[in-house]
Amino acid sequence: MILRCDDISVRYRIDDGSGIEALSHVSLAISQGDRVSIVGPNGSGKSTLALCLAGLIRPTSGSLRIGDDPDREPPFGAIVFQAPDDDLIGETVREEILLTLEHVLDVTDIQEAAMLSLGRFGLEGLADRPVNTLSGGEKQKVALACALLSRRPLIVLDEPTSHLDPPGKRDLRSCLETLSDSVEAGVQPALVLVTQYEEEARVFPRVIELSAGRIVYDGPSTSWIPSHEQRSEARAILSRFAADAPVILSCRDLGQIDAPGWRHPSHPLAGINLEVCAGEAIGLCGPIGAGKTTLGYHLAGLMERWGGELEWPAHPGNRSRPVVVIQFPERQLFCQTVMEEVALGPKMLGLDFGEATARSHDALDRVGLPYEQFGQRWPFSLSGGQQRRAALAIAAALRAPLYILDEPQAALDAEGFSRLRSLCQEWLDSGSSYIMISHDLDLLRRMTGRVWVMNEGRIEFDGSWDGLDRNGAVLSRIGFDEPKPGVTA
Repeated sequence: MILRCDDISVRYRIDDGSGIEALSHVSLAISQGDRVSIVGPNGSGKSTLALCLAGLIRPTSGSLRIGDDPDREPPFGAIVFQAPDDDLIGETVREEILLTLEHVLDVTDIQEAAMLSLGRFGLEGLADRPVNTLSGGEKQKVALACALLSRRPLIVLDEPTSHLDPPGKRDLRSCLETLSDSVEAGVQPALVLVTQYEEEARVFPRVIELSAGRIVYDGPSTSWIPSHEQRSEARAILSRFAADAPVILSCRDLGQIDAPGWRHPSHPLAGINLEVCAGEAIGLCGPIGAGKTTLGYHLAGLMERWGGELEWPAHPGNRSRPVVVIQFPERQLFCQTVMEEVALGPKMLGLDFGEATARSHDALDRVGLPYEQFGQRWPFSLSGGQQRRAALAIAAALRAPLYILDEPQAALDAEGFSRLRSLCQEWLDSGSSYIMISHDLDLLRRMTGRVWVMNEGRIEFDGSWDGLDRNGAVLSRIGFDEPKPGVTA
């Protein structure tokens, strides 16, 4: 046994003086070499438990014992956070790997060891890239590599696949499967995987399911029957797109232009020619580093400099420009309360206090964060999935002609995904459009009718899913698995 929790509880204090019990009377033990998945809905306490297991927070009550030494102090485990920026401190990828190896290796040529490690995790091509120029998925790969190289007896992975493309997910699974045979690892570490996905949870032999801060199941994954709140809908979006719909966005030969102090990626955007019409649902996929998020920011008008042409023709009702829900929603939160976050956009559009408040209440209800329970909460007291819902509420309150959603399903539980699906359907029914960026082809098939495949800064395919099926070479070139048949409504 390397770690034992006995009746631990964690209570967070919020601004109004009240408290939230994130964990309640949790008891469990983890032994050397254990493989454990932790699942549960948004706000169930998964990330809090992960932080406790890694030794980054102390329980409010109960005891957490590390090994057989009652005096041993945390931190004890390595953790990969949901937002990989929280893991990285080096200037370049090579420096990040070196900083990890300096703490675990006693070798004369640490540079050679770093090169071997970069090769092991497929990071050679990123070695000298500044960390702040990496995509979200690339940062996640670096954070995972550092955790797996850390030689910690416990490694906690909090939603580690949420921003990985299919090849990245395969590489991660391979790393986890071979870790026990690794000479670098020394002793076989215990692995704890926090995930929203049933298929991922079943990869490990043991599953712990949380609900409202309590353990509701702890046992073999083969015997685990997920609760209703762990199961998501499989119905497809019903598109209202019409062939004669007006164009609401167009770009011609769109490309990136150097910005002061910002180094271009290896393959900057170039030669992008696209149109979006009212009522369209478009999926944007491609490998890590292809430029998907960068394209989304350009299409939304968030980049001040670009080459080529980019236009937002007048939309019926003269509504605003596109709205973006970014890949890591905590970066767009800065107000004191959730309600202030959601109401800010409508106020900036010139709505009076009453209408802005009404829109905000409605948007919070639609994403499952009712004002009475969440409106006066500090945004950073929310769980990762709840922050994602808050970002969706911010977008919904603006009632835009086009929504650009970057990995919107990441960190959402089954109920959260159901609410995302309902929002998207409402947008289409009202004549709005959305572009959904994701590595999950099955998700995009259910949520979109048109697909853009991106690689190395360019669009390699623009068409229907049936057309992509007939052109399997496109997905093969970027290393994606063959897509499964679509799910019908």
